[in-house]
Amino acid sequence: MTAKTPPHEHADPIETIRKRIFSFPRRHFLSAGDLNALQAVDLLDLADAFVALNRQTTKSLDILKGRTLMNLFFENSTRTQSSF
Repeated sequence: MTAKTPPHEHADPIETIRKRIFSFPRRHFLSAGDLNALQAVDLLDLADAFVALNRQTTKSLDILKGRTLMNLFFENSTRTQSSF
């Protein structure tokens, strides 16, 4: 789903996400002002792929398989809200 690929083609959403999620040019997204127009469109196209995944009956991916995920809570309210 780049400028060459129509964003709503009938590709498998899981494959679309798998191919694109780790190729986003920025590791951290802090401000929309940091993106140029093409990067913003790419990010929105990736969001569309996640919407398509959410509409499927099987919603799990193995994208993070073999990786470690940690949650750090710096405020009690955040920790409590995420616990329930």
